[in-house]
Amino acid sequence: MGTGTYSVLAAIALTAGSAAHAATYNAAADFSTSNNPNGVWSFGGQTSLGSGFTAFGTSGSTAGFDFWHFGAYGYLGYLGAIHNGTGSAIYWGTVVLDPGQLALHPGNFGDYTVARFTAPTSGMYTFSANFIGQDHIIGTSSDVHLLVNNISIFDSAVNGFLATASSGTFTMNLTAGDTIDAAVGYQSGNFYGDTTGLDFNVESVPAPGPLALALLTLLPVRRRSRLKSPAARV
Repeated sequence: MGTGTYSVLAAIALTAGSAAHAATYNAAADFSTSNNPNGVWSFGGQTSLGSGFTAFGTSGSTAGFDFWHFGAYGYLGYLGAIHNGTGSAIYWGTVVLDPGQLALHPGNFGDYTVARFTAPTSGMYTFSANFIGQDHIIGTSSDVHLLVNNISIFDSAVNGFLATASSGTFTMNLTAGDTIDAAVGYQSGNFYGDTTGLDFNVESVPAPGPLALALLTLLPVRRRSRLKSPAARV
């Protein structure tokens, strides 16, 4: 049996032995209109980056958008998370959201709106966040971040309608209860027009199954036997 065959078998075993343990999460697709937190996701605010997190307690809908925010603010234009759960793009004021899109809006006191993922189990995770300017008239000018356990690992800005800031993909070992936050604030002290779309994805990295580990152990042995074969013919 050739080395290529062993490699194919190992790949198959890795997939079959671990697929049942994989899980994918998306902040927009998993958005709930009735629960916050909802499973691994929660939406809330921080008075400063990485400070104490307070979950939003008021939900509702306006102009077709579903939202979570602090009721004391009175309207959605302040600190809040909004989601277009319809099948069509929605224009509201200066904001536009595509079908299924999620967006965060910062507060008017320099506070941040946060989409938080809480690891349900310990293990390896890959994750990424893309931030997109969604104000097509004023033009978004937001301050965006990705944090793990309140420590920032990505800092950038979004300047303009449909301008993007992408964190790239990270892979980290997390303990159950660890948090990954996508946070949006304002840049210039003016929070108007800073509605920022968010595509926030997390995926667990499954551990290899027993069969995969056994095959991976065999591969180096096979390679060593091939290296020794010329000497054996002498």
